[in-house]
Amino acid sequence: MKIKLGPVNKKKELAFALFPYNQYWDAWIASDACFLEKDEITLIEIYQKTGSYAICAEELGISFVRAANDLLDIISRLKLLQGDYLTWQDHFLQEKKGVVLYLSDRERFLFAPIVTLSLSHELKVFLKCLGIGTISELIKSYSFQELRSDKSLTEQTANELFKLLHKHRVTSSTQELEQVKLDST
Repeated sequence: MKIKLGPVNKKKELAFALFPYNQYWDAWIASDACFLEKDEITLIEIYQKTGSYAICAEELGISFVRAANDLLDIISRLKLLQGDYLTWQDHFLQEKKGVVLYLSDRERFLFAPIVTLSLSHELKVFLKCLGIGTISELIKSYSFQELRSDKSLTEQTANELFKLLHKHRVTSSTQELEQVKLDST
Protein backbone atom coordinates (compact mmCIF):
# COMPACT_ATOMS: atom_id res chain seq x y z
CA MET A 1 0.00 0.00 0.00
CA LYS A 2 1.43 3.35 -1.05
CA ILE A 3 0.91 6.25 1.31
CA LYS A 4 0.01 9.49 -0.41
CA LEU A 5 1.99 12.40 0.94
CA GLY A 6 -0.36 15.21 1.78
CA PRO A 7 0.58 18.67 3.03
CA VAL A 8 1.10 17.55 6.66
CA ASN A 9 3.41 14.67 5.69
CA LYS A 10 5.23 16.83 3.14
CA LYS A 11 5.80 19.55 5.75
CA LYS A 12 7.27 16.93 8.10
CA GLU A 13 9.42 15.52 5.30
CA LEU A 14 10.71 19.01 4.48
CA ALA A 15 11.43 19.69 8.16
CA PHE A 16 13.31 16.38 8.36
CA ALA A 17 15.35 17.17 5.20
CA LEU A 18 16.15 20.68 6.49
CA PHE A 19 17.08 19.58 10.02
CA PRO A 20 20.86 19.21 9.39
CA TYR A 21 20.90 22.64 7.71
CA ASN A 22 18.99 24.57 10.39
CA GLN A 23 21.80 25.79 12.66
CA TYR A 24 23.74 27.61 9.92
CA TRP A 25 20.93 28.06 7.35
CA ASP A 26 21.37 31.82 6.90
CA ALA A 27 25.16 31.58 6.50
CA TRP A 28 24.83 28.61 4.13
CA ILE A 29 22.26 30.19 1.80
CA ALA A 30 24.47 33.30 1.58
CA SER A 31 27.53 31.19 0.72
CA ASP A 32 28.87 29.83 -2.58
CA ALA A 33 28.23 26.33 -1.22
CA CYS A 34 24.44 26.70 -1.38
CA PHE A 35 23.10 24.63 -4.27
CA LEU A 36 19.58 26.07 -4.03
CA GLU A 37 18.34 28.90 -6.24
CA LYS A 38 16.76 32.01 -4.70
CA ASP A 39 13.27 30.99 -5.85
CA GLU A 40 13.73 27.56 -4.26
CA ILE A 41 14.71 29.16 -0.95
CA THR A 42 11.63 31.37 -1.19
CA LEU A 43 9.46 28.30 -1.91
CA ILE A 44 10.85 26.56 1.19
CA GLU A 45 10.24 29.61 3.37
CA ILE A 46 6.67 30.11 2.14
CA TYR A 47 5.83 26.42 2.48
CA GLN A 48 7.27 26.25 5.99
CA LYS A 49 5.08 29.19 7.04
CA THR A 50 1.88 28.11 5.30
CA GLY A 51 2.04 24.39 4.49
CA SER A 52 0.11 25.25 1.33
CA TYR A 53 1.13 24.56 -2.25
CA ALA A 54 -1.63 26.93 -3.37
CA ILE A 55 -0.17 29.88 -1.46
CA CYS A 56 3.34 29.01 -2.71
CA ALA A 57 2.05 28.87 -6.27
CA GLU A 58 0.20 32.16 -5.94
CA GLU A 59 3.10 34.04 -4.34
CA LEU A 60 5.67 32.69 -6.81
CA GLY A 61 3.44 32.93 -9.89
CA ILE A 62 3.71 29.22 -10.69
CA SER A 63 1.21 26.37 -10.92
CA PHE A 64 0.13 24.31 -7.92
CA VAL A 65 1.63 21.20 -9.56
CA ARG A 66 4.94 22.93 -10.20
CA ALA A 67 5.13 24.12 -6.58
CA ALA A 68 4.55 20.55 -5.36
CA ASN A 69 7.04 19.03 -7.83
CA ASP A 70 9.69 21.67 -7.10
CA LEU A 71 9.35 21.00 -3.39
CA LEU A 72 9.84 17.26 -3.97
CA ASP A 73 12.95 18.00 -6.03
CA ILE A 74 14.32 20.33 -3.33
CA ILE A 75 13.77 17.72 -0.61
CA SER A 76 15.59 15.11 -2.72
CA ARG A 77 18.57 17.41 -3.32
CA LEU A 78 18.75 18.43 0.35
CA LYS A 79 19.04 14.75 1.26
CA LEU A 80 21.36 13.80 -1.61
CA LEU A 81 23.79 16.69 -1.14
CA GLN A 82 23.83 16.70 2.65
CA GLY A 83 27.47 15.56 2.57
CA ASP A 84 28.45 18.70 0.64
CA TYR A 85 26.64 20.79 3.23
CA LEU A 86 28.45 19.03 6.08
CA THR A 87 31.80 19.66 4.35
CA TRP A 88 30.88 23.33 4.03
CA GLN A 89 29.72 23.46 7.68
CA ASP A 90 32.94 21.92 8.96
CA HIS A 91 35.03 24.35 6.90
CA PHE A 92 32.81 27.31 7.89
CA LEU A 93 33.28 26.53 11.59
CA GLN A 94 37.04 26.04 11.20
CA GLU A 95 37.34 29.43 9.49
CA LYS A 96 35.10 31.07 12.07
CA LYS A 97 37.24 29.70 14.93
CA GLY A 98 40.48 30.68 13.17
CA VAL A 99 41.62 27.07 12.76
CA VAL A 100 41.78 27.65 9.00
CA LEU A 101 43.16 30.96 7.78
CA TYR A 102 43.81 31.87 4.15
CA LEU A 103 46.31 34.65 3.51
CA SER A 104 45.03 35.40 0.02
CA ASP A 105 42.18 34.69 -2.38
CA ARG A 106 44.61 32.55 -4.36
CA GLU A 107 45.44 30.42 -1.34
CA ARG A 108 41.73 29.99 -0.57
CA PHE A 109 41.09 29.01 -4.19
CA LEU A 110 43.83 26.38 -4.05
CA PHE A 111 43.21 24.82 -0.64
CA ALA A 112 39.57 25.34 0.38
CA PRO A 113 37.13 22.49 -0.26
CA ILE A 114 35.60 22.63 -3.75
CA VAL A 115 32.07 22.87 -2.32
CA THR A 116 32.95 26.18 -0.64
CA LEU A 117 34.24 27.88 -3.80
CA SER A 118 32.34 30.07 -6.23
CA LEU A 119 32.11 27.54 -9.06
CA SER A 120 29.21 26.52 -11.24
CA HIS A 121 27.27 23.46 -10.18
CA GLU A 122 28.49 21.67 -13.33
CA LEU A 123 32.14 22.31 -12.48
CA LYS A 124 31.65 21.16 -8.88
CA VAL A 125 30.01 17.95 -10.12
CA PHE A 126 32.81 17.34 -12.63
CA LEU A 127 35.49 17.75 -9.96
CA LYS A 128 33.53 15.62 -7.50
CA CYS A 129 33.29 12.85 -10.12
CA LEU A 130 37.09 12.97 -10.43
CA GLY A 131 37.35 12.55 -6.66
CA ILE A 132 38.86 16.02 -6.30
CA GLY A 133 38.37 17.85 -2.99
CA THR A 134 40.48 20.97 -3.64
CA ILE A 135 41.99 22.76 -6.63
CA SER A 136 45.46 21.85 -5.34
CA GLU A 137 44.46 18.16 -5.56
CA LEU A 138 43.32 18.75 -9.13
CA ILE A 139 46.68 20.24 -10.09
CA LYS A 140 48.62 17.45 -8.39
CA SER A 141 46.52 14.77 -10.09
CA TYR A 142 45.95 16.10 -13.62
CA SER A 143 47.93 18.06 -16.16
CA PHE A 144 46.15 20.84 -18.02
CA GLN A 145 46.48 18.72 -21.16
CA GLU A 146 44.73 15.76 -19.47
CA LEU A 147 41.91 18.04 -18.37
CA ARG A 148 41.51 19.54 -21.84
CA SER A 149 41.25 16.08 -23.38
CA ASP A 150 38.74 14.75 -20.83
CA LYS A 151 35.55 14.00 -22.76
CA SER A 152 33.31 14.48 -19.72
CA LEU A 153 34.43 18.12 -19.40
CA THR A 154 32.12 20.26 -21.52
CA GLU A 155 33.56 23.24 -23.39
CA GLN A 156 31.65 25.68 -21.17
CA THR A 157 32.86 24.02 -17.95
CA ALA A 158 36.41 23.79 -19.30
CA ASN A 159 36.36 27.51 -20.13
CA GLU A 160 35.14 28.30 -16.62
CA LEU A 161 37.85 26.14 -15.04
CA PHE A 162 40.71 27.54 -17.13
CA LYS A 163 39.54 31.14 -16.63
CA LEU A 164 39.53 30.60 -12.88
CA LEU A 165 42.96 28.97 -12.96
CA HIS A 166 44.26 31.91 -14.99
CA LYS A 167 42.56 34.47 -12.71
CA HIS A 168 44.27 32.93 -9.67
CA ARG A 169 47.58 32.57 -11.53
CA VAL A 170 47.63 28.80 -11.18
CA THR A 171 49.89 26.68 -13.35
CA SER A 172 50.07 22.92 -13.51
CA SER A 173 53.21 22.92 -11.38
CA THR A 174 53.09 20.98 -8.12
CA GLN A 175 56.34 22.74 -7.22
CA GLU A 176 54.39 26.01 -7.27
CA LEU A 177 51.84 24.53 -4.85
CA GLU A 178 54.60 23.63 -2.42
CA GLN A 179 55.88 27.23 -2.63
CA VAL A 180 52.41 28.60 -1.83
CA LYS A 181 52.28 26.33 1.24
CA LEU A 182 55.74 27.52 2.34
CA ASP A 183 54.82 31.17 1.81
CA SER A 184 51.76 30.80 4.02
CA THR A 185 53.63 29.30 6.99
